[in-house]
Amino acid sequence: ERVLADDFEAIYPGGRVMRKADLIRAALNPERKVSDIRWENLKIMIFGDVAIVAARSYLSGTNATGSFSGVNDYADVYVRRGGVWRAVPAPVVRIE
Repeated sequence: ERVLADDFEAIYPGGRVMRKADLIRAALNPERKVSDIRWENLKIMIFGDVAIVAARSYLSGTNATGSFSGVNDYADVYVRRGGVWRAVPAPVVRIE
């Protein structure tokens, strides 16, 4: 919660947008259990008060409707505001 800026949005394939409150609610949902997550090609690039964290993620688990899995490429953008790094809007691209 502390890392996400108040104006944070994640834009998912198909145009689905999850704002800060949506993402926190999904992460804390007791019906959603992540059994495996891993990253490849993690890159961190810093440009003054802006940083980009890019990677490919592999995620699997279960939720209320059954099993889920996916492979996503993402580039999270962080901005240093008042000396604190916060995640700001970021696109997520589904690979599989």
